[in-house]
Amino acid sequence: MSENEQLGGGQVPAGKYTARAMAETVIHGEASTGTKQIAMSFEITKGRFAGERLPWFAFFTEDSAERSIQSLMLAGARMQNGDVLDLEGLGDIEVEIQTEVTEHPDTGALQYRVAWVNEPGGVFMKTTMDDSQKKVFAKNMKDKVLAIQAKHGKRKPSRAPTTPTKESAQASAAK
Repeated sequence: MSENEQLGGGQVPAGKYTARAMAETVIHGEASTGTKQIAMSFEITKGRFAGERLPWFAFFTEDSAERSIQSLMLAGARMQNGDVLDLEGLGDIEVEIQTEVTEHPDTGALQYRVAWVNEPGGVFMKTTMDDSQKKVFAKNMKDKVLAIQAKHGKRKPSRAPTTPTKESAQASAAK
């Protein structure tokens, strides 16, 4: 079996899944661009696609190294003394993977892979906004939001309010 075949290639629709890294599939390599990489499989552990394996590639460029290291740590890699080759613990922790399906640029064949590794139930932002940045963002978006609301109308809630109304509280008390 080639190194790439051991990474798996299940046909899993784009989405979020609970999975574990498979330490036995780790490959250290280099892309045609010279970028250092660590590749491995993640195996989905829950739901309809449990048991499916998908490849993930950690890239180590100036811009991507921090996120790649964070993803390895989320998946359990301890990297004692900062050693990126020390992946002991990898796969000990379930993570949430975000998968994607893309077309191979040369062949057009569909490729299924892990795009992001996150904490279960977590959401990842490369950079979060502080309060002043959020205010500037809100100010910059205000006219656009108002224009879209005017064009499409404001939507009404589709479910009951989460806090009880005075009437529903009285009705519950009367029972």
